[in-house]
Amino acid sequence: TPRDFRNFIELLESGTFDDDIHGPAKAWGGRLRAAFSVGALRVAPDFFWTSARWLNQLPPRLQATFDGARLVILKGDANYRRSTFDTVTAPDTRYQDLTAYFPHPLLAIRTLKSDPVFGLDAGHAARLDAQHGAQNWRVIGKYGVIQFKA
Repeated sequence: TPRDFRNFIELLESGTFDDDIHGPAKAWGGRLRAAFSVGALRVAPDFFWTSARWLNQLPPRLQATFDGARLVILKGDANYRRSTFDTVTAPDTRYQDLTAYFPHPLLAIRTLKSDPVFGLDAGHAARLDAQHGAQNWRVIGKYGVIQFKA
């Protein structure tokens, strides 16, 4: 929501991070605040985001919101799954291949809390499977991905 986004910016700018990331986090927060304040960055809350519909079923009101967008950012496990039709396939499948239908550049930021995962280097998932044994690394919320489709 817009309020959550403003809280996130305030957190970045607060200086509560350790020394290694304090400067970059604070600077990023300032850039986000400036972009948000002039309308270059918008938050698009909508009931669609809590529905069971896929991203290719975007309603016209949201399609209009994204017209002219230089980047659309999806946050969260459910939106990631919504963008990939909740597909479970080879983890080295390219995210951009699964989301080629989307007409704008797309950035997905997600903590893994379900099985679908894509865009990993060949063999990476197998190494994580071996490392975690019976504990499914895809659902424990310890790992995440940031993926981009031009």
